[in-house]
Amino acid sequence: MTDDKGYLRCYDMSPIVSILEEHLPQDKKSKEKNNARHLVSLPKIPPTDMPYIWISRAHYEIVKSLEFMEGANILATTAYDKKVKLWDTEVGRLLDSF
Repeated sequence: MTDDKGYLRCYDMSPIVSILEEHLPQDKKSKEKNNARHLVSLPKIPPTDMPYIWISRAHYEIVKSLEFMEGANILATTAYDKKVKLWDTEVGRLLDSF
Protein backbone atom coordinates (compact mmCIF):
# COMPACT_ATOMS: atom_id res chain seq x y z
CA MET A 1 0.00 0.00 0.00
CA THR A 2 1.17 3.55 -0.69
CA ASP A 3 0.08 6.95 0.52
CA ASP A 4 0.18 10.49 -0.81
CA LYS A 5 3.48 11.14 1.00
CA GLY A 6 5.37 8.50 -1.00
CA TYR A 7 5.57 5.80 1.69
CA LEU A 8 5.23 2.06 1.06
CA ARG A 9 3.57 0.02 3.77
CA CYS A 10 3.58 -3.76 3.88
CA TYR A 11 0.86 -5.22 6.11
CA ASP A 12 0.50 -8.67 7.65
CA MET A 13 -2.72 -9.89 5.97
CA SER A 14 -2.73 -13.34 7.59
CA PRO A 15 -5.68 -12.58 9.95
CA ILE A 16 -7.92 -11.71 7.00
CA VAL A 17 -6.69 -14.65 4.93
CA SER A 18 -7.51 -17.01 7.84
CA ILE A 19 -11.06 -15.67 8.08
CA LEU A 20 -11.60 -16.07 4.33
CA GLU A 21 -10.15 -19.60 4.31
CA GLU A 22 -12.55 -20.66 7.07
CA HIS A 23 -15.51 -19.73 4.87
CA LEU A 24 -14.37 -21.56 1.74
CA PRO A 25 -15.80 -25.02 0.99
CA GLN A 26 -13.35 -27.78 1.84
CA ASP A 27 -14.20 -30.49 -0.70
CA LYS A 28 -14.55 -30.27 -4.49
CA LYS A 29 -18.23 -31.24 -4.61
CA SER A 30 -19.31 -28.51 -2.20
CA LYS A 31 -17.06 -26.03 -4.04
CA GLU A 32 -18.92 -26.70 -7.29
CA LYS A 33 -22.35 -26.63 -5.63
CA ASN A 34 -21.79 -23.49 -3.55
CA ASN A 35 -19.51 -21.54 -5.87
CA ALA A 36 -22.12 -18.91 -6.79
CA ARG A 37 -23.11 -18.39 -3.16
CA HIS A 38 -19.50 -17.74 -2.15
CA LEU A 39 -19.09 -15.19 -4.91
CA VAL A 40 -22.18 -13.26 -3.82
CA SER A 41 -21.80 -13.20 -0.05
CA LEU A 42 -18.46 -12.60 1.60
CA PRO A 43 -17.95 -13.26 5.30
CA LYS A 44 -18.07 -10.36 7.73
CA ILE A 45 -14.55 -9.36 8.70
CA PRO A 46 -14.32 -7.67 12.08
CA PRO A 47 -12.27 -4.47 12.29
CA THR A 48 -8.73 -5.37 13.20
CA ASP A 49 -5.48 -3.47 13.45
CA MET A 50 -3.34 -4.75 10.65
CA PRO A 51 0.26 -4.91 11.88
CA TYR A 52 3.00 -3.53 9.65
CA ILE A 53 5.71 -5.83 8.41
CA TRP A 54 7.72 -2.86 7.17
CA ILE A 55 7.41 0.80 6.16
CA SER A 56 9.76 2.60 3.73
CA ARG A 57 9.89 6.07 2.25
CA ALA A 58 9.72 5.10 -1.41
CA HIS A 59 9.50 8.42 -3.23
CA TYR A 60 9.19 12.13 -2.51
CA GLU A 61 6.10 12.36 -4.71
CA ILE A 62 2.90 10.32 -4.98
CA VAL A 63 3.53 6.74 -6.13
CA LYS A 64 1.89 6.19 -9.54
CA SER A 65 2.22 2.44 -9.87
CA LEU A 66 3.35 -0.76 -8.19
CA GLU A 67 4.34 -4.02 -9.84
CA PHE A 68 5.10 -7.17 -7.83
CA MET A 69 7.47 -9.73 -9.35
CA GLU A 70 6.49 -12.85 -7.44
CA GLY A 71 9.31 -15.20 -8.42
CA ALA A 72 11.97 -12.70 -7.39
CA ASN A 73 10.10 -11.13 -4.42
CA ILE A 74 10.73 -7.69 -5.87
CA LEU A 75 8.39 -4.71 -5.94
CA ALA A 76 8.86 -2.05 -8.63
CA THR A 77 7.49 1.43 -7.98
CA THR A 78 7.18 4.52 -10.14
CA ALA A 79 6.22 8.00 -9.04
CA TYR A 80 5.76 11.56 -10.20
CA ASP A 81 9.40 12.20 -9.19
CA LYS A 82 10.28 10.38 -12.48
CA LYS A 83 12.11 7.52 -10.77
CA VAL A 84 11.71 3.77 -10.90
CA LYS A 85 12.73 1.91 -7.76
CA LEU A 86 13.11 -1.78 -7.00
CA TRP A 87 12.38 -3.03 -3.48
CA ASP A 88 13.08 -6.24 -1.57
CA THR A 89 9.60 -7.29 -0.43
CA GLU A 90 10.88 -9.28 2.54
CA VAL A 91 12.27 -6.29 4.45
CA GLY A 92 11.42 -3.21 2.39
CA ARG A 93 15.01 -2.46 1.45
CA LEU A 94 15.75 -0.40 -1.68
CA LEU A 95 17.61 -2.56 -4.21
CA ASP A 96 18.10 -0.11 -7.06
CA SER A 97 16.84 3.17 -8.48
CA PHE A 98 16.92 4.60 -11.98
